[in-house]
Amino acid sequence: MINALYYPHTTIQNEDTLKQGLLFWDSIETIVPQSNHPLPQGMSPLVRRAHEVLVREHLPSHGEQLKAHKAIADVVARGLPHWVFGGPFNPRRRNDWPQHLIYPQKFLMETWHLLGQKNLSSLDRASRDYQVPRPVGLLLMSVLAEQCAGGTRERITDRTDAYAWLTRWLLARLGGTALTPHNKISAGSARRRLATISLDLVSSKPISLKRLVEVREEEARRPGRGLREFRAKYREAVDTYVARLTTEARGDADVATILAEFKASMRSDVANLRSELSLEKGKLLFNEKVLVAALIGASVFVPALPALLAAKAAVAAFGALGTAAVVRSALEFEGGKRSALSRHSMSWLYLTAS
Repeated sequence: MINALYYPHTTIQNEDTLKQGLLFWDSIETIVPQSNHPLPQGMSPLVRRAHEVLVREHLPSHGEQLKAHKAIADVVARGLPHWVFGGPFNPRRRNDWPQHLIYPQKFLMETWHLLGQKNLSSLDRASRDYQVPRPVGLLLMSVLAEQCAGGTRERITDRTDAYAWLTRWLLARLGGTALTPHNKISAGSARRRLATISLDLVSSKPISLKRLVEVREEEARRPGRGLREFRAKYREAVDTYVARLTTEARGDADVATILAEFKASMRSDVANLRSELSLEKGKLLFNEKVLVAALIGASVFVPALPALLAAKAAVAAFGALGTAAVVRSALEFEGGKRSALSRHSMSWLYLTAS
């Protein structure tokens, strides 16, 4: 399984994040306070369908919460670095910041007691959730996401500042200082750029969330069709360039060069795929014409319809022999089509855009 873990929120409401998830991941886990956590009442039917096909719950284990608590306690003991708030922070004025609500169950009660002692959290009487200054909330969820993701899930977010908090927190643990702006590109940003480039190569119009949901629902209904394998092949090709963008690129010129190489490679792949599929379609049409000619030779009436409809109409008169020929032709076409699709990285997008 190719999985990711989303943070900082419990549900994914951002449609662009859902589209990226449907393109790349088998599933995305979200950190929930309890099992069977209900989706928001106001969630649109389409976003709800996307959740059903893509999103899975991750209930933090005691071990994950304990590791998160130790990390948070370490940061608090050192004193929150100034870069968390962009300057010296006065806990007595924490309400000057926009507040971030967090379900109590996501963390140990020891964590909330610790934060309360430092005047960094308080219980919201209306919701019974804990409220913390927004920068602290992002920091807390980044810490928890690191523990829940482990080494098998990529962390993703629609809050780019959450990535920054996590990076800076990790650096602070090592005794470093805040990072300054640089030209390095994140994995999430790299994947978004590569997805946009490859989508433009197969369709002149954006692929809708509705279409992506439909394809993933079809994948779930018919696992033998190969859609998951095609998606995995596409993701593998993208990940190769994600790795290059996040490790090789030292500046804008390097990023532009790698993106151009990706575009050229995927454009060639699409062109070759279309050529192979055209050949397979030609074989199918040829076989149908041969069949129709045979039926005409047998004095069977064939109306002036397109080749495929003519073949179907003739089959009714021609009987079992005609049916067998059509079935054999169709099977050969499907086999050749699948063989062609399996050889190309862009097959997943090609089918999705069709």
